[in-house]
Parts: sequence; C-alpha cells; structure tokens
Amino acid sequence: MSLQDWASVAEIASAIIAGIATCISLNAAKQSRKAAEESGKLNEQMTRPRVLVYAEPSKVSPYLYNLVVENAGMRLARNIVLSVKGDDIVGVISEGGMESRLSNMKPFIHGIKMLPAGGSRKYFMINAYGDNYSRLANSRASVGVMYDNEDGKAYKAEYPLDFASMPDH
Repeated sequence: MSLQDWASVAEIASAIIAGIATCISLNAAKQSRKAAEESGKLNEQMTRPRVLVYAEPSKVSPYLYNLVVENAGMRLARNIVLSVKGDDIVGVISEGGMESRLSNMKPFIHGIKMLPAGGSRKYFMINAYGDNYSRLANSRASVGVMYDNEDGKAYKAEYPLDFASMPDH
C-alpha cells in the first residue's frame, strides 16, 4: 500500500469515528432533554397545590362533623370550586339551624377564592347523632374539587366523604 492509500484509509476511519461521535452526542443530548423534562414534571408535582376535602369529627363533640378543605401542597391554590358527587347529604345544618343539603353549604355555593400552601378551612357540616350516623355511614357522598395554581394551571380531584370509618357513636 502506498502512502496515499494509507491517507485515504485514515480519512475514512476519521469520518466513521466522527459519525459515531456525532451519534453519541445526539443521543446524549436527547437523553439530557428527556431527563430535564422529567425533572420539570417531578418538580411541578412536588410543588403544585394539592387541595384535599374530607370530613372529620369536631373537637366540640364526636357527634358533630366538619367539612375540611385543605391545601396540602406547596403552592397557593386559587378559584377552588366544590361540587357534590353521589349522595347530596340531607341533614347538614345551615346557619339558621335548619336542616339542609351538603350542596347548600357556603363553600359549595361561593367557592373559595384562595387557599395558601398548608392552609385549611373548616366548615361545620352535620350532626351525626343517632339515626343520622347510620344514614351517613351508608351514604355514597363524594366531593369534587377543581382549582388553579397562581399560573392558571388547572387541577381536579374527587374525594369520598368516609363517615363509616369515623369513631362509633
């Protein structure tokens, strides 16, 4: 082989190596972009608002229940809208002391404008004394919740109101 033949082989080998290096670089860039996207999604999941809705016994009496709306997330929740899914529980005590429905409570009618990270609101909901407790334990009431973060990204969830697992009366 002549010197010129060796130079041609070297050029071909150099081009092949350059092509392989380019493919490796493109693959690394693609993996890096994918990792950045996943990191962004994970960060958003960790720092988003997370509005929970549940019933809990009142500190005043184990027969009285509060509806709790809590932002367990790391960001402000805005424009919180609650809706009744399933049974619209009858027996909720309104401000005037009259029996009403879950859907007639203020947070269901007016919503909640904002709830800071770690914040919660409690609303007196129902007296679960005697027959009311049995009726509540058998109900299939859930609360749907829709809300936004401060950037306007929308979230939604649904939570059953689990009276059956509350302390016995």
